[in-house]
Amino acid sequence: MEQIFSYGKPVTGKDLIDRESIVEDIVRDVKGGQSVILAAPRRFGKSSVILESLTRLKKEKIMTGFVDLFEKTSIREFAEGIVETVLENKETKIKKIFKIMKSNFQAFLQMAEFKHVWKEHEFILNFSRKDADENALLEEALNFAEKFASAKKTHLVLAIDEFGELKNWNGKLLKKLRAKFQMQKMVTYIFSGSQESLMRELFTDKAQAFYGFGKIVELDPLPEDDLIKYLINVFQKGGFLLSKENAHRICKLSQCHPHYVKVLAQCIANQHNDNGEKEISGDDIKNGSELALIQVKGELDRDWESLSKAMLQKRVLKFIALGGTNLYSKEAFSGIDKARIYLSVSELQKKGFLRKIKKGEFDFINPFFRSYILMFSKGIFV
Repeated sequence: MEQIFSYGKPVTGKDLIDRESIVEDIVRDVKGGQSVILAAPRRFGKSSVILESLTRLKKEKIMTGFVDLFEKTSIREFAEGIVETVLENKETKIKKIFKIMKSNFQAFLQMAEFKHVWKEHEFILNFSRKDADENALLEEALNFAEKFASAKKTHLVLAIDEFGELKNWNGKLLKKLRAKFQMQKMVTYIFSGSQESLMRELFTDKAQAFYGFGKIVELDPLPEDDLIKYLINVFQKGGFLLSKENAHRICKLSQCHPHYVKVLAQCIANQHNDNGEKEISGDDIKNGSELALIQVKGELDRDWESLSKAMLQKRVLKFIALGGTNLYSKEAFSGIDKARIYLSVSELQKKGFLRKIKKGEFDFINPFFRSYILMFSKGIFV
């Protein structure tokens, strides 16, 4: 079956479903010098929103940069990423420059085509030294971003994805970064992270270095009305007919999750029983849901296994899967102190399992987790 629903990679333009107002707000804020913090669970479309925002800024001749800390393993790599993404605003093959410089430094110095680059930005030669202090490299990279923007006489918007990773690397580094960032006049930041509770803590807790640094923007599940229109339209382009009622069923099953709704819809298309009828039936949805659950089982297995030493957290998830609502009621966990339950729920939020619906009530971020736990409990998955 041809894939008619694209997922697994960032999307921009017309493929970005109902994030228009958020993108417009981000573009307006960063143009005005207001840094933005974008918080949302994994696969909620943060990268897509950031890339769309940067694309629109570029069209307005504003310089941009993007560094994904999830891909980095050290402060040194973070510093290199900043330099590389900033220099991409010039007409130079900076990735080629860095590759040659780090693999064969002497050959790099002798290449006439790159001489003007390293003469103009001599500090980049420090990245060739294996013994260079990585904190010093990061400071030089940030200084460079400010100087580069000043020389071009235009603002630079630098997006740092999975910013919360820095706390895991070196918590003391955050104070140094705050001091550096707040002195910059030409660079505005977009910070994003998939650990919502951590991002809120970093930017709203008075004890944290980045308290009050920027405007917090949170991504919610997609609005059902817009998602229904999207589903009907894409199914139609793929040669199928989808009723509003069945589109609503797909939305409900996927909890309007930006990623998993596409996974589910594609599985439904794959399971369609083509007997001359192009309309998506209830059986197609049922069979597609079972196929989707099998398809994502591997990642759900890994998530469940990651809690092997956290039995109370598993009990909390099972309680919610079985339809439990108020976790802190007397009937929910008899004999267990509420403080322990609270800590377990907090950890599950940090790990990306749960989202808070209202006081005392939570739901799964991954819409398939409920069915997975129920089938797992029945011994269907072995």
